[in-house]
Amino acid sequence: MRYFIGKNGQRLGPFIGSEVREQLAAGSISYDDLVWRDGMAAWAPVRSEFPPPEAPPGNPPGGSPAAPPFAAPSPAHPAGLPSAPIHTFVADDSPVLAGRGRRLAGALLDFSVAFLCLLPGIIAFWPKFIEIIQESAASNTPPDEAVVQRLYMEAAGPWMWLLLVLFVVQMTLLTLRGQSLGKLICGTRIVRRDGRRAGFVHAFLLRYLVFNFATGIPKFGMLLAIVNPLLIFREDRRCLHDLLAGTVVVEA
Repeated sequence: MRYFIGKNGQRLGPFIGSEVREQLAAGSISYDDLVWRDGMAAWAPVRSEFPPPEAPPGNPPGGSPAAPPFAAPSPAHPAGLPSAPIHTFVADDSPVLAGRGRRLAGALLDFSVAFLCLLPGIIAFWPKFIEIIQESAASNTPPDEAVVQRLYMEAAGPWMWLLLVLFVVQMTLLTLRGQSLGKLICGTRIVRRDGRRAGFVHAFLLRYLVFNFATGIPKFGMLLAIVNPLLIFREDRRCLHDLLAGTVVVEA
């Protein structure tokens, strides 16, 4: 179930129930702010959906809640309900979670672009690597790792500028648009949980750079790489890098 919060004339969300409770506990929203979910005829105080521990469910004392800040009461509806269905109003400009298929396609496109940048270096290195393996097999000794690394840098090193260019492009897109190349093509973007622009810190530094660095840690990184994509089956479709950065992927 997705919830939208009305606070100080602004609409926040969507959130799942556990996120609303977290924000209540942190004081980011109050029980007197407004809430709406699919199936509700009008906005209502948060306490009506998430009663405080010391209060029973229902509206607060003093009668009906105030009119929502997002739609004026209609004369045709004495009870103060908006003239158009509230779910139509919310759906018009509220972020919609990106589909799992789109997210997978975007990730595969990003991987493919990175692989294409590496491909010239791999092609240049591979024949020399085969020679080392054949010599090791003939002498029945393991390949010298130092020699392998030196040959790789000689063959693939001149092509590393392609990865640097890709890194700068991805950093710029993520910072300014909340999109990598793959997300740009697939029509998805990264935003913060309240719908605000993710920017450099959340979209690039935490979600991209820090998380990718963590996946390079021996053993621990492999576990992260395995678990991370599985979390897309959560209700909010937030993977580990989204939890780390406080982000969510929505349709662009």
